[in-house]
Amino acid sequence: MGHTRLGDLPKTRKWQQVVGLIEGGAGTTQVANATIRAAERGFKLAAEDKGVVETIWLLTKLPLAARSQDFAAALRNVGLDVSDSPGLMEVVGAFADAVDRRLANNNGRTDLGEMAQMAASETMWRVIGSRTQSLFGTTPEDVRNAFSRLATNRQFSIFARDFFSRLTYKCLDYFVSRAVSYHVGEGRRFRTLAQQGEFTKALETHSREASKIVEEFSGGWFSKTNWERGGVERPHLKWDMSSTVLLMSGLDVRESEGTPFLRPLPPSHSGTMLSEYAGRSLLGIGLFFTEYVGVACNALAVETPFPTANRKHPLVALHHQTRYAQEPTDLEMFARRFVHCISNTVSSRKGTPSLERPEYWQKRVAHMYFSVQWDRYDSSLKAPYRLWTSQRGWFDLTESDLADWRDCDAQAR
Repeated sequence: MGHTRLGDLPKTRKWQQVVGLIEGGAGTTQVANATIRAAERGFKLAAEDKGVVETIWLLTKLPLAARSQDFAAALRNVGLDVSDSPGLMEVVGAFADAVDRRLANNNGRTDLGEMAQMAASETMWRVIGSRTQSLFGTTPEDVRNAFSRLATNRQFSIFARDFFSRLTYKCLDYFVSRAVSYHVGEGRRFRTLAQQGEFTKALETHSREASKIVEEFSGGWFSKTNWERGGVERPHLKWDMSSTVLLMSGLDVRESEGTPFLRPLPPSHSGTMLSEYAGRSLLGIGLFFTEYVGVACNALAVETPFPTANRKHPLVALHHQTRYAQEPTDLEMFARRFVHCISNTVSSRKGTPSLERPEYWQKRVAHMYFSVQWDRYDSSLKAPYRLWTSQRGWFDLTESDLADWRDCDAQAR
């Protein structure tokens, strides 16, 4: 059992909440979310974990290698030491060895990285193995064809979701199993090991549901990345993993420290694809429509490294709902321009406009605000708009501020 090797859970308040939820009979979604909050720092490091990054990078190379003229040579080019006609077992073994070599002398080796390697091996056995089963045996060409079919948007999405589902479950179980093991027996949460097994199975199902967002994004990212960059996407893995986490979480502000942070949210069963909350422009993704929670729940935008807007704010919700309108109203046109403008203005991304020194973009948006016939619309859509930055804290952008933007001497470039 993992708890024997790993020891007890930390005695912090957040971990005590996890234990309390398990003792009290809470469902797997509550336990999973409490576990992620308690292990927040560790989960944040996932995008920078060398073992995780190398594992994901190699996974993206397998379908491309299978599409090349020489499968074995292409695998060797990315670090897999295989024969000229590798079978699935050889590919899986060479994959693990390749990741190990990139972490030579235990440099960068972590439990999280080990879990990523295990999840990758299991995913290959599950996805590729199921597609190569035959009454007449499996040939190396069958294995190549199975990997080759993953080099499409849809198929890579399924492959990626299986991997991230397994990795998510392993991360949760890594922590939860240490608490659950003490609550099996007469008079405890789990009377029998069978009941504990049902809880573990439910945790695995939760991980599968939570990984739906990965399926929505990964296929398009895989095909787009390899078309634009010829497959050289490793520097962008941190970005793609971080954006996925952002859309699965609620954004709050820790006022005592003056920093924004993410709170994991339970999986949505509304039928809405979370990828719809990535605001796109001609240059790619321009902002994320993120759910703000806690003290930030009424804000329109807060300072983050990449522009975000509160998808629960009435003006942001209006923009999102009408973004494809063929004949937008004056208010819808303003919302469309203003949400992008203000989320960029308060973000800490380089090259964005300043609140104190408005530019022509802000001037034009302010003119649009005063052109709206506000008496026709709900007052919740009108200024003031609640904002937060690390320098100013909480403040309202008022009609007076917008008038200053409108009357500034900024010129079009």
